[in-house]
Amino acid sequence: MITFSEQEHKYQLDGKPVPCVSDILQDCGITDFSKVHKKVLDFAQKRGKAIHKACHLHDIGDLDTLSMDKRIEPYLDAWIKFKHDTGFMVKHSELIVGSKIFYFAGRLDKLGTLESKNTLIDVKSGPILPGVAIQLSAYELAYNEDKTFREKIRRREAVQLKDDGTWAYGPNDLFGPTDRSIFLAALSIFNFKRRR
Repeated sequence: MITFSEQEHKYQLDGKPVPCVSDILQDCGITDFSKVHKKVLDFAQKRGKAIHKACHLHDIGDLDTLSMDKRIEPYLDAWIKFKHDTGFMVKHSELIVGSKIFYFAGRLDKLGTLESKNTLIDVKSGPILPGVAIQLSAYELAYNEDKTFREKIRRREAVQLKDDGTWAYGPNDLFGPTDRSIFLAALSIFNFKRRR
């Protein structure tokens, strides 16, 4: 069983603390925002959280558009347009996943069906950086761990929601065959550093 403390931003798997995917990637330098000015980063993080929340509430049918910040509307429109344009059907939104084999956890954005394949979608409101491929490989690894062949994730995509109400996929060469190996190497380095 996976639990998450929102206040502490900590995951536990069967009562034991486990590192989260974002901490692992930051610790190993796969994602690095150290050169971004703090005010810019804070603004982007707050906007990103608000966009994720609006998309999540829309997907579960619980969005009150009257209480939503008007600056978020174009991004939500882009998400709705993405689903309409591609036929993506959301099965899970903001789903917490964890690995009992490798002991890590995280929260994936969207999991659903796209072109008859179980597809993992990461929603971005800013640029799509290469580290997202490693991030999604971690979620895929954790989710697929106890699934049947038919239930497993077969496709990963990063979708950029834009402030003009449009959307775009990440670069064609974003995902590669070594993404999972890179994540597991990062996890090994993370665990080594914690033991020392």
